[in-house]
Amino acid sequence: MRRGLRGIVPGIGVGLLPLAVLPVLAVSGPDRATPVGADRTGPEATGADTIAADPIPPGAIGPGAIGPGAIRPGAIRPGAIRPGAIRPGAIRPGAIRPGASGTDTVGAPAPPVGHPLAPPADAASTPRGRRDAPGGEPTYLVADLGPVNRSGASGTVTATLRGNLLSIRISTHGLAPGLPHPQHIHIGGNHSCPSPDAAGTGAGGQVRSGDAKKSIGAIAVSLTTTGDTGPGSSYALDRFPVGDAGYRRTITVSPKVAAELRGGEGVIEQHGVDANHTGRYDGAARSDVQPELPEEVSNSAACGRLVTSPTAVPVGGAAAGGGGTA
Repeated sequence: MRRGLRGIVPGIGVGLLPLAVLPVLAVSGPDRATPVGADRTGPEATGADTIAADPIPPGAIGPGAIGPGAIRPGAIRPGAIRPGAIRPGAIRPGAIRPGASGTDTVGAPAPPVGHPLAPPADAASTPRGRRDAPGGEPTYLVADLGPVNRSGASGTVTATLRGNLLSIRISTHGLAPGLPHPQHIHIGGNHSCPSPDAAGTGAGGQVRSGDAKKSIGAIAVSLTTTGDTGPGSSYALDRFPVGDAGYRRTITVSPKVAAELRGGEGVIEQHGVDANHTGRYDGAARSDVQPELPEEVSNSAACGRLVTSPTAVPVGGAAAGGGGTA
């Protein structure tokens, strides 16, 4: 204690100090204006045995107590605070404000959510797009994918929506192997999918994208494997799953789309039908949405309505009857 106090009050012996002033000097310094670690103290100010005698009780240091710049770099030397000197809970959440050490402290991680020293999360501190649904609960969505155009494809979709963040997984079987399959979330229409034997305006009576749009609505989200997920990427063939590869991704959707998904207005549609079984998308008929592509690329292969579920459903589990005609 003698060595630490000499560092805080240079030139004053411990024996000459009235006991009543010691607590004040230990916190405020000799003029009660200089914070710990300011010009009157330095690396030598706090000795290795300075803070040890009287532990700081729980709740002693309240929110905002130690402000920006209060503790200069090097003010507290290694070993200055003995084990047990600061009891659990002594420093309340928010007591040490950002910048209290006088540096940007690059690389010093913030306490994780739920840590005793972490401030409570609120709307202002939550990154945009990461807030939970109203009430703080995530929204679970599921869909059964049924075949269209006699593709033989079927599958399961599970998704979790937290605020504007959508985590979605798709498991499909029976899609044309070795070929990319554009897939989207559609919103609009009456949210119902064409039946497996529905006839459309395409070659050989195939259901074209425009035929399905009447009941499932327009493309709201492109479920690409990387990059952009807007309608402009609806037929970026190099960024969609191939064959039955499956799909898993977390993306950000607009607040409007998030609200519509919570309302059960979303439909998943997968495209790509190798109608003539050549192992590639070909034929003279052109796509009704991308004329530079063969019609087979955009013809509907599988479809299912996204509906809410009270609990999360694992991929491959029983969904809620979203496929086929709703």
